[in-house]
Amino acid sequence: MILVVDDEPAIARMVKQLLEDAGYLVLATSDPHEAVLLAKENASELRLLVTDVKMPKMNGRDLATVVLAENPEVKCIFISGYTDGLLDGGRHHLIAKPFSHQDLTIKVEEVLHCKSG
Repeated sequence: MILVVDDEPAIARMVKQLLEDAGYLVLATSDPHEAVLLAKENASELRLLVTDVKMPKMNGRDLATVVLAENPEVKCIFISGYTDGLLDGGRHHLIAKPFSHQDLTIKVEEVLHCKSG
């Protein structure tokens, strides 16, 4: 299962639809606090968090920290136009805005099948 979080509801819906079209089970929200609850409720199935970096209620990096504290096996892809200081080892990955459907699905495949993180 993939959890998509973007404070722009239209982007969250678009990413959800793109990933569902690629065959993934996806939950999506525009509220990071709701995302924390969804991550807890679906902890046994959650494999990937796809989150925007800049969000008003909680930034994506803080969201990833909370989700990974509860479930360290979850991998994370940040969606952003900004890259400075986001990546730390194999745990966090980045896809830059704007991205294509193909860019997104390739990145998700790479991250989900990555052995290191």
